[in-house]
Amino acid sequence: MIDRRFEISFAGSGGQGVVRSSIILVTAAKRQFGDKMQVLQSQSYDAVMRGLPTSSYVILSPEWIDYPKVKNPDVLVALDKTAYVDHINDVREDGIAIYEEDLAKGVKLRSYIANYPVPATRLAEEAGAGRIAANMVMLGVLSCVTKLVDIAPLREEISKQLPKYAQKNNSALDAGFEYAKTRPRPVVEAISS
Repeated sequence: MIDRRFEISFAGSGGQGVVRSSIILVTAAKRQFGDKMQVLQSQSYDAVMRGLPTSSYVILSPEWIDYPKVKNPDVLVALDKTAYVDHINDVREDGIAIYEEDLAKGVKLRSYIANYPVPATRLAEEAGAGRIAANMVMLGVLSCVTKLVDIAPLREEISKQLPKYAQKNNSALDAGFEYAKTRPRPVVEAISS
């Protein structure tokens, strides 16, 4: 369990499951930690338009959350290039960026953070879940890399919140977790175009 306030920003485009990912994360954290952890989720998006920038924020803290805004996240989960570019400068100096590598070609990485490129769309398709489940791959990577929330409560929340698609989404979650186990080192060099 964490011993300080921990902030996570999810960013992408409408329709990529950015908000759903954050909701699953906070409910899984609450399931895992109960009253020992305060959790908060907020979001910023235009609900009318798919494809527009979307952001969702999660705060986990063992103490009361007195300020509900994420300013300098410990982790950025970016599902596309625009999300990475728009949010990377907010990540705290010793933070982590987990991003869709296939959609982030040519971005300038920040050497002061740990960069984790993930072929999330490809992994979701290989897991039989389809590209729509790339966000679940990213949740699996987040679980493995940060060790914030265990994989089991995430699976349970996916099954509860998405019962019709639980098997596919849990397959994508597991694919992300397994991928992260095989790639434990951060990347600090620039991505080639």
